[in-house]
Amino acid sequence: MPLSRKDKYKTRKNQKRVFNPRLNATNITIKRILLFVGLSIALFASTSIAFADTGLNQYLQKWYFEKLKSVEENLTNSVMTETENQKAQLLRQVREQTENSIKELHEYALKQEMEINQKVVEKMEEASKVIEEENQVDLQLSKDLINQQAKDEKAILENNTPEPTIEVKDNKQP
Repeated sequence: MPLSRKDKYKTRKNQKRVFNPRLNATNITIKRILLFVGLSIALFASTSIAFADTGLNQYLQKWYFEKLKSVEENLTNSVMTETENQKAQLLRQVREQTENSIKELHEYALKQEMEINQKVVEKMEEASKVIEEENQVDLQLSKDLINQQAKDEKAILENNTPEPTIEVKDNKQP
């Protein structure tokens, strides 16, 4: 039959305890270690509290100036890198725009050259037509003059009449 709580407590209380020096030494060692750690923490906490007020102002100023200096350096470095990045980007854009402008100028120059060459060819053709027409007119006048002279000489030889005056027709257009 199971024992009640009371009975268990009584039986435990009445049991003989045997002294175990090993368990007792371990307990004492643990107690000593805990006592030493507790005293060390108390001593450390009390000294830091006692001396916390003496250099606090200088310590905070030093910390503030160090942080301020590091922030300034970080800002300066970030601004410099951003500036370099923007310069590189602007140079790249200027280079691209310059290349595009050069291409456009080259295309424009080629187009103008072709137009000028075409106009020169047209003017040359017009000039050659005008020269050819003038040559045809001169040739026709020369033929007419030669024919007129031949008729006049033939008439002179046949009639022995005095020489007629030669009229030159000027059909040249300015």
